[in-house]
Amino acid sequence: MGRGKVEMKRIENPNSRQVTFTKRRQGLLKKAHELAVLCDAEVAVIVYSSTGKMYEFSSSSRFMGKDLEGLTVKELQRLEYQQTRGLLAIKDRKEKKTVLENKILYEQVEELKRDLGFKVTSQRRSVDKNKKLKAPKVKNDAENSMTME
Repeated sequence: MGRGKVEMKRIENPNSRQVTFTKRRQGLLKKAHELAVLCDAEVAVIVYSSTGKMYEFSSSSRFMGKDLEGLTVKELQRLEYQQTRGLLAIKDRKEKKTVLENKILYEQVEELKRDLGFKVTSQRRSVDKNKKLKAPKVKNDAENSMTME
């Protein structure tokens, strides 16, 4: 029996989200290990949780900064460049995501302010109208003199 298709959207329930993260992280790291073993590939995976905790897998200790003594300066520089480029790409994506989230939150706050401002203004108008309706009417002098006669 096949599995149902999962809708790709954020899981709102924090407990479900954490369970899914843990299971999928473990699956991803297992697949990375299998890829390295089956295909004799050098594989490195870094995963950051929403809390910033880092999880990693490397098929080569070289990716972890070990066994570097046999490398030439040029190879070390290339490795450093690759790692720097990867980290900068991650940082750039996180910054863009944060900027977008901040923009959305700002727009929501502005919308709430507008809505609340409109409601407050409408309520003030209603209160003013009610005061006018409840206030006793004062007749002008001509009307007063006619009613007295």
